[in-house]
Amino acid sequence: MVKYFTLILTFLLTIQCHSNQVPEKLNFHENDRIKIDLSPFSYNKVYVKGEEITDVYFVEGEFNYFQDDYIEDKKTKDDGAIYIVPLTMTSPIIYLTTNKGHHFSLQVMAKGEEGKTISFNYRYPKRRAVKKQTQRHATEAETLLKQIVSGHLPNGFTGGSVRDRGFSFDNAIHMKLVKFYKGDSYKAYVYQATNKSKKPVKVNPEQFSDKETKAIVVSESQLKPKQSMYVYTIIEGSKHA
Repeated sequence: MVKYFTLILTFLLTIQCHSNQVPEKLNFHENDRIKIDLSPFSYNKVYVKGEEITDVYFVEGEFNYFQDDYIEDKKTKDDGAIYIVPLTMTSPIIYLTTNKGHHFSLQVMAKGEEGKTISFNYRYPKRRAVKKQTQRHATEAETLLKQIVSGHLPNGFTGGSVRDRGFSFDNAIHMKLVKFYKGDSYKAYVYQATNKSKKPVKVNPEQFSDKETKAIVVSESQLKPKQSMYVYTIIEGSKHA
């Protein structure tokens, strides 16, 4: 119990320190991996401008982290910010997803004594002519997703269950990432979607799809109040990117 309160006190003192710190500003595109130096001795604050970090995935034992749910003072609270400390010198990677569906990762080098404040800003891609996806790529993504839906891990993929507090989607539905997989050319996300409203809700794949989605499956077409389903998605992205 003493250790817990000491940890919380340290965290709150870190919040106060970061509140007066000028943030380092970085941009990212969808599925970017960004190499950064973060202090292994103090909590480092990471947030996305205008968005909330809702999904956090990393190998257990490689980071300590808090989210700003511990802050009761609304004047100093930054919704969705996370506070992290790398626990290893092996350049661990932390995967982040925002409430607007943007994904990026940080490859962290444990370096420096003072914790940093880093503000990320999502950069939309420039408009340009895009070739229509070939039938071969579409079939490949659909084949991989069928294996995941059936409970089989495709060859070359790694990953598994993750811990996630979830986020609200279209007000009525609560989304929670439950599994994440990486392959040579694709990434797969498995979400649990629960109807939090008091009325039945119709669902279809298009609701959960965007331009990055290469294949998607939903396990139900309608959710009763408190009923849950699974949303399976495949996007392009190398596990080394």
